[in-house]
Amino acid sequence: MTRSPADRIWDIVLTCTVTCSAILVPLFLVFEDSFSSSRWQFDLLFTFVFVVDIIAHWRRSKDAGVAGARSPYSFGWFSLDLIAAIPFWLLTGAVWLQVLRLAKLARIVHLMRIWRRRSVQHWSMLRLLFFIYWIILSIHWISTGWIVIHGHDDHVGHASDYLKSVYWCVQTLSSVGYGDVLPMNDAEYLYAICVMLFGVGVFGYIVGNMASLLANFDPAKAHYLETMEKLAAFMKYKKVPHPLQRRIREYLEYLWEKRRGYDEASALSALPPQLIVEVSVHLKRDIIEKAPFFRGAGEDLVREIALQMRPVTYLPGDHVFKAGDRGREMYFISKGRLEVVSQDGTTVLTTLSEGEFFGEIALLQNRPRTASVRALEYCDLYTLDKSALDHVLEVNPAFAAQVQESISERLARGM
Repeated sequence: MTRSPADRIWDIVLTCTVTCSAILVPLFLVFEDSFSSSRWQFDLLFTFVFVVDIIAHWRRSKDAGVAGARSPYSFGWFSLDLIAAIPFWLLTGAVWLQVLRLAKLARIVHLMRIWRRRSVQHWSMLRLLFFIYWIILSIHWISTGWIVIHGHDDHVGHASDYLKSVYWCVQTLSSVGYGDVLPMNDAEYLYAICVMLFGVGVFGYIVGNMASLLANFDPAKAHYLETMEKLAAFMKYKKVPHPLQRRIREYLEYLWEKRRGYDEASALSALPPQLIVEVSVHLKRDIIEKAPFFRGAGEDLVREIALQMRPVTYLPGDHVFKAGDRGREMYFISKGRLEVVSQDGTTVLTTLSEGEFFGEIALLQNRPRTASVRALEYCDLYTLDKSALDHVLEVNPAFAAQVQESISERLARGM
């Protein structure tokens, strides 16, 4: 089910609250005397937020049921949320029951999976942030556990006691310890062994995944660099002239800077037909509606035309076509500026810019071009070739008559 902006804001509030509970609850248990006055205030805050979360999920489930969608709030999730929301220690007096608040961390795991699916482009960054998040919480929990087993140091304050425990935890996780903080009994030795084994697993995870994480941190750039390397080797092997090599590199650099190395056709190819239609119409609707003989076209016709248009890019100085060429395509300018040059190539007749179109007369009249069109800068155009336009006109006779009338009027005015 699609999440609204309010749902996303609530996810952030819930994440912050659950994280605070995961940090504070162990401290409440370890340093009970230091938090005796403020513990109940935080606990009521946690209860309030978690109860509101239950209500929010219940309402989403109800709305989904009315809409005929599958309910997103199962009995298992409700049970976990309810256990985390009830202030058992206030009701029973058993302080250790506060650890049940940590059941809400399952919701954070679920949210991380949602963020991973919706942020594929930045998944490597999210993966690194999630790893850091869980490592920090693990260090905090292990440190408080060490204080429980090792005991408090009566000669230092609670802050120094906690800092010393974190120091022991980090050095034990990252190595075998330096010997300045030692276990003193069997329970401490057993705890230290478990922490060391956990540290070995973390170290193996880091070594095994960090290289892959960094290699895939920007897959689009990696693909671009690989393409450039292969192309450079090919051009060198085939002895392509250096000016032509430079123009090829400039073209690929432009595609990388503007489109991250991916063209529109390949990006849309993985989508189902209906989504391809919707995206194509979104990208091209304004351009289509600016063309005089497309004005007033119905929605079905706009969809048909949008599907037939193909993207193309021209470099500065490139001719889109020259005078005398047979008209096989018309062009719509998405980005950039072009100049229309007279047949003798000496006079600039006009300049075309974003949103304009050209080449339709020669296309529809099936006659040679009467002028040349040259790109002044990098230009992104959409083309509609003769076969595609003929297909559109064939399936829309009324529109075909409208187009012919528009062309006749333009020719009568000398355009």
